[in-house]
Amino acid sequence: MLDGESMIFFWFFALPLAASLSCSSLSAQTLTPPPQPSIAKQLENDFVAAFEKIAPTVVILDVDRPSSSIFESLGLEDPENPLPPQHKNPGTERRLPAADTGSGFIYRADGYIVTNFHVVEKASAVSVLLKDGRRFKATLLGGDQQADIAILKIEATNLPAATLGDPSRLKVGQWTLAVGAPFALEYSYSVGWLSGTKRSIVQDQYVQYLQTTAPINPGNSGGPLCNIDGEIIGVNTLIRDIGRGLGFAVPSDLVRDVADQIISAGSITRPWLGIRISSVRQRQDLVEFFGLDLSRGIIVERIEPGTPALSSTLRPGDVILSADGVSLDTTTDLQSEIIKKKVGDKISLDILRPSHDKKTARTPQKMTVQVTLEKRPPHPGQVIEVPSPKDTLQDPFGWQLSPASEADAKKAGAKNNKALQVSRVSPGGAAHAAGVREGDILVELAGRSLASEKDYKALLTDLDPATGVFASLSSGGARSYAILKSVIQP
Repeated sequence: MLDGESMIFFWFFALPLAASLSCSSLSAQTLTPPPQPSIAKQLENDFVAAFEKIAPTVVILDVDRPSSSIFESLGLEDPENPLPPQHKNPGTERRLPAADTGSGFIYRADGYIVTNFHVVEKASAVSVLLKDGRRFKATLLGGDQQADIAILKIEATNLPAATLGDPSRLKVGQWTLAVGAPFALEYSYSVGWLSGTKRSIVQDQYVQYLQTTAPINPGNSGGPLCNIDGEIIGVNTLIRDIGRGLGFAVPSDLVRDVADQIISAGSITRPWLGIRISSVRQRQDLVEFFGLDLSRGIIVERIEPGTPALSSTLRPGDVILSADGVSLDTTTDLQSEIIKKKVGDKISLDILRPSHDKKTARTPQKMTVQVTLEKRPPHPGQVIEVPSPKDTLQDPFGWQLSPASEADAKKAGAKNNKALQVSRVSPGGAAHAAGVREGDILVELAGRSLASEKDYKALLTDLDPATGVFASLSSGGARSYAILKSVIQP
């Protein structure tokens, strides 16, 4: 038995402990959180919330025009015209008007609509259906055919405008959501994920497409591709066959640029350098010829006449490593850096200039070239091949050279206004294989200026045509290069 003093000790410590345990038990019962929804249910709620945010900003377009298929020449599947030519009714595209259905979204609350250029191209009339059921006639304000973006205007105010996201922050694997009218099924909703970025799909375009697995079908063209927050990250534009899970969208930053220019100025003004380019990956033959250790970069193939690049110290054969400090891998990398600029801006190009004389084995020069960008002309000139007579010239390169006029040599930028001109090119020869054309001015061969045929013949004794020789050329004021390889020894 406990004596009185022990009993007091027991109650002093035991009672507070019991009270504490009792309170803890009560608190545990009272503070137990309610059951949380499953991850699947949370994701479902996010998808629903995103659609409810996006859908009011999406519009459905009815377009009256003769049918056309501008994507066939690009070898791509047009979402609005998915069947191959052999499966279409012959002649109907030219003769019968067709009511096409496309998609778009409200860019500004005062009635500006974004869609694809090919959706409304050559349209005789465009009708815009809003989510609330109202329908408006639309006016085409303008578009950028290369970016495949067009801007429409309807007479309405206080519209629910879309929110554009930042495509530069996207990561492959993030959710992508598409809303549109596939097969004329209005406000259809499809879900996928971002499966690629900066895709170069169409040659000679500056668009770096987003790639998505979200199902995109005929009727989705011009509609939005969104993130799970309901922000528009792109405009659905292309697919690679129906049902293959390969859709492509124009990034929203380019869409914003096009839209703002058309709304403010009514047209698109793009700066340019005036060069034709290829990537190092595409021209491993040139990399090996110069003995360069490169896996990335852009090669200057040709400089067009009367262009900003021609006025600079840039030369054909230069390898552009970066533009304004941004490393370059593909041709669209350079093009995308250029279109960020305005006409009159300067762009800084870090280049590597290989030695054109293999005999000297000089170390390639690293330098920075500053070019002031000018306005891109509507349709830069194209080079037309002129067929040559079928004969074989007794020359290791299969060409015939003659003195160029002083005016042509000066225009070509030749030293002392003296140069040789290609007067004949033999089919099957090294010059023909390298793309040299009759009339081209030979500015340099193996890094050396040639003022006469005597200079050329003297130089031949010091060259090895079988291993390749670098030729600097000029044609109509444009500058280019060719690598000449021959099995015939001089």
